[in-house]
Amino acid sequence: VIYYLWENDTSPALVDSIFISGNTVKFDNGVISDTSLDPGDTGNFSISINLPDTLNISYWTKEIKYDMFE
Repeated sequence: VIYYLWENDTSPALVDSIFISGNTVKFDNGVISDTSLDPGDTGNFSISINLPDTLNISYWTKEIKYDMFE
C-alpha cells in the first residue's frame, strides 16, 4: 500500500509504503512471501509516517499495488 501526502500543489510532498500481513507462500522459484493473499482474503497493515514541521499536508491518497501469480 503506497501513501501519498500532498500539499496544495500537484506534487506529492511525501511518499511512503507498507506491506500487508498475509499468508506465507513459497513459490516455485524459491521465493518466500509473507504478504500473499488468496482471492477474497483481506490483509492487515499499519503505517506511521513522521511529518517534518516544514510540511503543510492538505490531503493524502493511497494506492494498492499488487501482482497476481498462479
